[in-house]
Amino acid sequence: EARGSLAMALSGRAGIITKMPNTPVTLQEPATSTTLAMALVKVRQVLADEHADLVVWGAVVADGVRIYFTPSSGDESRPTGFALASRMELPRLLDPTMADLFHAVVASSIEASTPAQREMISQLVPAAASVLDVVTKRLPSGLTPRQQASLMVACGHIAWAVGAVTGQMEWLEKADTAYQAAQRRLLPKDKIPTDDAVLLRHRAGVLMAKAEKLATEKSWDEAVAAYRVSISALPRVSFPTEWANEQNRLGLALYRYDLKMARTDLLTEAIDAFRAALTIYSYAEHPRRWAEIMHNLAQALQVYGDQSKDVGMLNRTIEACRAILQVRTRDTDPLGWASTMNTLGTCLFLRDKHAGKSEGLEEAEGSLRAAADTWRICGAVKMAAVAEKNLGHIQRLIKQREAKRPTYRPPG
Repeated sequence: EARGSLAMALSGRAGIITKMPNTPVTLQEPATSTTLAMALVKVRQVLADEHADLVVWGAVVADGVRIYFTPSSGDESRPTGFALASRMELPRLLDPTMADLFHAVVASSIEASTPAQREMISQLVPAAASVLDVVTKRLPSGLTPRQQASLMVACGHIAWAVGAVTGQMEWLEKADTAYQAAQRRLLPKDKIPTDDAVLLRHRAGVLMAKAEKLATEKSWDEAVAAYRVSISALPRVSFPTEWANEQNRLGLALYRYDLKMARTDLLTEAIDAFRAALTIYSYAEHPRRWAEIMHNLAQALQVYGDQSKDVGMLNRTIEACRAILQVRTRDTDPLGWASTMNTLGTCLFLRDKHAGKSEGLEEAEGSLRAAADTWRICGAVKMAAVAEKNLGHIQRLIKQREAKRPTYRPPG
């Protein structure tokens, strides 16, 4: 009955095709990290068998249904259903408003894998988000505090997704307001360990998005503080991957903060955070995730090496980039490959600039040209322009070195 109600809520919606798999995913109660991990194995099998973009799954509970959303990307940095912020608590049968909200969450949870999907989602999400004003102004009666909090979290996710699509600050403000409303509705007796940490994680992400637009010290301080509190609330032993993901997010926030404010203390803390994340995500067990975090570390080390004119550190960063490129190949991950090629080229340039040499400038030029070409092919025009700007720095340095090179004059 509950599955039928959810399927009906998506029936006839533009851009979405719904199927019920032959073998439904079931979740043993109580939902613990172990039972969720067991269910996720089945979920990923359904994703593969059905060639699906998203699986909606969960359990029927005493006061309704508990629903989780797992996209096809397999991105381990996303919430994996272990706490409130990645699930919805809904009545068993959905009225029209709840059906619209459920549809909006589904539209926001699908991760585009093609340009056509990106275009469709950019239209679907803002249109589906029209239900937010109805829900946030007046929640349906008869809901438990947990259900109310869950709906506010869902509203936060949807608003954040619209903000990402439209770039409008008002949607980020709505997301922040919704997450705070969820925290207020969670009574101590209703809380599951780490709920606060996950809510803080999402709020920190919104605060960071706001900081990147506002570019004020206050806005960056708020985002970084939220990530620090989130990490402190996540036991490393009980939730190692979630803890590592938060360390990576903290590192990114500090790194971007440093780019705006040029504070070395932020950069060194970012480096420490990335290294902490890599204690969980090893090359042997999680090569793709290791490559992603290692690339973040390489970018921070490159900036630190440039600021301190540390040629040795830049050399170590170059070797790190070469290791990352063993995982990020042009065929399997063109965008990631281009990002690392851009970092490698920039690092080779900075090393030779500070060392007064030219031995790596030709390779640097080739790396940046390859990055720019790949980004353009993939439609990442802004990133291609960044690589081309870096390429211009190299070409100017080469000309300067050639102009200073002494000219040989034969005797007589």
